[in-house]
Amino acid sequence: MTELRFARIMKNNAPEPTPAFQSAMEQALDRIAREPARAPRRLTRRQMVAVVLAALLMLSVAVAAALGRNVIDFFTMGTAPQSQGMIQKNLASASYDHCDITIREAAYDGMTLYILYAVQDRDAVESLGTLDPYTGERYMEASLTPGMEADNVSWWRDGLWIDGVDTDVPGMSRWEYRGTDTPGEMLCYQLWRLDQLEVYLSGSVEITLPLGERQPYESLTYDQQRRTLAPEEGVMTFTLDASARDSVTVEHPGYRREIGGVTAWVSEAVYTPVQTYLTVTYQVPQEVLDAYIAQRGGQPEEETMQYMPMDLMTGWLYDAALVDGAGTPLQNPTVFVYGCEGISNTQAWFTFPAMTEFPSELYLAPMDYATGGYNLAKSIRVR
Repeated sequence: MTELRFARIMKNNAPEPTPAFQSAMEQALDRIAREPARAPRRLTRRQMVAVVLAALLMLSVAVAAALGRNVIDFFTMGTAPQSQGMIQKNLASASYDHCDITIREAAYDGMTLYILYAVQDRDAVESLGTLDPYTGERYMEASLTPGMEADNVSWWRDGLWIDGVDTDVPGMSRWEYRGTDTPGEMLCYQLWRLDQLEVYLSGSVEITLPLGERQPYESLTYDQQRRTLAPEEGVMTFTLDASARDSVTVEHPGYRREIGGVTAWVSEAVYTPVQTYLTVTYQVPQEVLDAYIAQRGGQPEEETMQYMPMDLMTGWLYDAALVDGAGTPLQNPTVFVYGCEGISNTQAWFTFPAMTEFPSELYLAPMDYATGGYNLAKSIRVR
């Protein structure tokens, strides 16, 4: 993403600063004003843009921290208020000598599983994490609390079990750890992109988490497919209502478009109460890839640096947004949440805010930096 696009999006989307952010900024400016005078130094345009973007970034994160902290709001920046009824609360709990663990929230939107668990160290007298004065967030680098360490308790293996089936951590999944103002409390927000494993839930499902007293790997047993079976110890299990899948709309548009010699189309569009998911499939002819490589002086010898089909589409993919038939963007999504999330040599995956109303035509189009709008001539039709 270019600095220009970043600045434009932040300018259009930055809300009013919170009182906490305003106070922190005033303190910072006051400290700067009291510093001894120094000889002026000219900043380059790039440095000036970086300074402005840093301030806007802090503002946007501060506003995000002020939003509701349920598990869906955490990952969508509060853009899906209609989905709040999907969240199930206080699903399971366990107590140990020094800490308590609670599965505080869970939800499923038909594509993604959301989980929030809380850990409370009973002996703690101070809050966990490092407080960022600009955002109000308590960021944690560690995934364990002192109480968990003392109790030999943790999330102790990759994956989880769904109705007893061992399920890996999918690509594009996210885990975030935060402290709170409550002494000894840690929150873990999890987003599991189960669709990336072609796992789709329905009805009532049993979710088993490897969260509890650490179990030795040699104690695990396996089924005929060599998948681990859920043990009886060191886990937390709850039942989740996954009926949201029944209300999901799945379409396969297939409108093909040639963009710079590459044929691309939206092969799948999924509309859930939480997010809109798009899969773009593209084909790069070998002669087009060869010409691209030749323009750059040939293929580098180092394998990790060699040009691949995805390199031809990266710029387009990361600049694309949802627009109507006139090229008007449908949403003002926060840049840190929505857009292209993953790329392979044949496909790319996007998420956007949930949609309740649709224009007569819907496109995925890249930004046109000359005009500040979106280029329909290089767009792909979604519906």
